[in-house]
Amino acid sequence: MQDYSYPTFVKLYTMSVPNSVNILWQVPQYFLISIAEIMFGVAGLEFSFTQAPKCMKTITIAGWYLSVAGGNCLVVIITQLNMFKSQVTTYFKLCRYC
Repeated sequence: MQDYSYPTFVKLYTMSVPNSVNILWQVPQYFLISIAEIMFGVAGLEFSFTQAPKCMKTITIAGWYLSVAGGNCLVVIITQLNMFKSQVTTYFKLCRYC
């Protein structure tokens, strides 16, 4: 049986400064991204499915998903390069080229 009569002491070390931004700031961003995905995704897939010939429907949808995958790979590459000081400067400098 363990003796609990002696207090145990624990030291807490913080490796980084705690975050001061509230997590609720992400709600509008996720909302806008979801709305954009719904609008562009549904419209793009519907267009490629209705306008393509019957024998090309699968290829046009595969092309749509391939372009989405290419965009996601581009985002991964840009974020891993760490070309900018902060994420905010990344967004503003890349928006200038779009």
